[in-house]
Amino acid sequence: MKANPPKSIKLFLLLSAIFIFACNPVEPEKVDKVDPLEFTWTTDTLAYPDSYQTYLYRIWGASSDDVYAVGHNERGYGKMFHFEGTLWEPVELHAGHGGPIAGAIGIDDITGFGSNQIWAVGYRFFRNFATSTRTDSAMILYFDGVEWSEPYTIHDVKLTAIGGRNADDFWVGGLDGIIYHFDGTGFEPDSIPVSLVSGTYFQFRQFLAQENSNGYALLRAPISPISYEMKVLEYKADRWRVLDSFVGLSMIDLWLSPQNNLYGTGMVGFYRWEDGVRATLMDSIALSNIAGTEEDDFYLIGWDPVTLIRNAVWHYNGSSYRRLTLPIDENIRLLDLWTEGTEVFLLGATITSDGRQVTTITHGR
Repeated sequence: MKANPPKSIKLFLLLSAIFIFACNPVEPEKVDKVDPLEFTWTTDTLAYPDSYQTYLYRIWGASSDDVYAVGHNERGYGKMFHFEGTLWEPVELHAGHGGPIAGAIGIDDITGFGSNQIWAVGYRFFRNFATSTRTDSAMILYFDGVEWSEPYTIHDVKLTAIGGRNADDFWVGGLDGIIYHFDGTGFEPDSIPVSLVSGTYFQFRQFLAQENSNGYALLRAPISPISYEMKVLEYKADRWRVLDSFVGLSMIDLWLSPQNNLYGTGMVGFYRWEDGVRATLMDSIALSNIAGTEEDDFYLIGWDPVTLIRNAVWHYNGSSYRRLTLPIDENIRLLDLWTEGTEVFLLGATITSDGRQVTTITHGR
């Protein structure tokens, strides 16, 4: 008959096993990233049936198999498309196709804080045929992971941008410099230290922030009836301030890195702000868009100064900017991009041989 070991020995062996396991934790499986120079590229053309113009110009995703593109269509439909990993399909928002939204609408921007907390902003428009005039009003849409709805109403002009730290702390803004903050319960008016010029076209282009960071915004701000500035705004200590200003298209797009450094692209250069101070990374180059996941892993869209190709794309790997070879027709104009680090989606527009405007999505992975 075999004797059982004393309880003290059992306890020692158990504690030893726990200690060894704690010192050697099981690491999560690593995903091998493909070098963007080795990506396989595919291009999809998005055109809503019987539409003359499917012009989508903003793209955002919760993951690489949960991506949305939004923009304009001259019909009541085809203003939002969704990619679920295989196909791009129109999101039927309009009541005429079983959706929750009635009337004539437009969508200008989209963002989210996970796959079940997605927001889109835009406008409703009303046309008075007797006077040939049109009136726009703000519109805010929300997706809870199951269906789209319009839970909040802002009685103001067209909204053109949305972004922020989390689902309970973000901003929306639009024409005439209007800005509202969402605190988890509702939208409250906010203000910016920029003087409005009567009869001119103010417009928010972007809002950016992440947890525990300052907020940033890009504002098109006219300084006279015939000229304007692009103002970079910073939200710090519970108020907005002007961080920087650029003449015209000298600033087009902003990106906030995980290190909370702000980057900007424009028609005459590429910039980074650290602690509120601007540094020029490249000059004499026209860049329109930027997106990435790390400061050593981001993409740029612009004009190649050597070949003069307008839909050039570069990837920065921490040491060099590498021009990617893409199967993109030279007539496609790239408008936006989104990446989660392992794949990239390039949003573009082109005109077909029969004169229709369509959207293209070039996907690299």
